[in-house]
Amino acid sequence: MQTLNQKGVAHPFLAFLMALFVLIGVWYVYKSYEQKLGEGNLEQVFSDYKAWALTVVKDAKDKERVERLFSEIDDIVAKYQGGSNTLPSYIDSTANK
Repeated sequence: MQTLNQKGVAHPFLAFLMALFVLIGVWYVYKSYEQKLGEGNLEQVFSDYKAWALTVVKDAKDKERVERLFSEIDDIVAKYQGGSNTLPSYIDSTANK
């Protein structure tokens, strides 16, 4: 099947668009840390990824596995943060340096 775009014009455009989104994301993270909103934003991102994963997965067994995976991630972060409230303690410890 032939495509209408035979000269490859879409690839540079898509690369530019992806780069633009990356720069917007970096700017958002920078401004969040500058305004000391990183803790809440990181918790929200973690929560959003978990919610997204649970909506995508339909099988009950797989949903249980996803729950365990996110719990495991939380436990691993807690282990290296001294067992405290994981995501906020990481942000607090890096912000105070």
